Amino acid sequence: PIVNFVRGLMGKKPIPEVTSMAAFSAACPEAFSGICVIAFLPDILDDQAKGRSARLEKFAAARKTAGGTFRFAWVAGGENAELEDKLGLGFGYPACVAVSPTKKRFAVMKGVFDTANLDSFLSGVVRGKESTSEVKPWPMKFGKYPAWDGKDAAIPVEEPEEPEL
Repeated sequence: PIVNFVRGLMGKKPIPEVTSMAAFSAACPEAFSGICVIAFLPDILDDQAKGRSARLEKFAAARKTAGGTFRFAWVAGGENAELEDKLGLGFGYPACVAVSPTKKRFAVMKGVFDTANLDSFLSGVVRGKESTSEVKPWPMKFGKYPAWDGKDAAIPVEEPEEPEL
């Protein structure tokens, strides 16, 4: 009863977007003894608002059932290429990583980005069934970029080249 009430409250607050180191520190403080779950979502040009919103809804549904051991955040894929490389996320987006700030270890979800796989991944992380690697260097470094405004991205228009005379 009270647990369900608290879980319901957790699901109402939007999942924060990590747009800087300060945003990451707020979402996943170094002293947090739980697990931070970070989704790396496709670039807005690839997904547009409808696709990104659908992925965030799946992520929020997983958060709703996960409980207080976890904190959730998301980043736009490609904005932190060096970090993504260190985490082994070269397979594309969306991707999901579980990070333990106190142990300085992480696990990468393998499989389809849907609520059932997210739930299974998080259950495996808690039970020690997911293989982990050390986060090097710590703290993880996030670049600074503008937050998503919730809208579709404008498709860039290339200017035609002038012919040489």
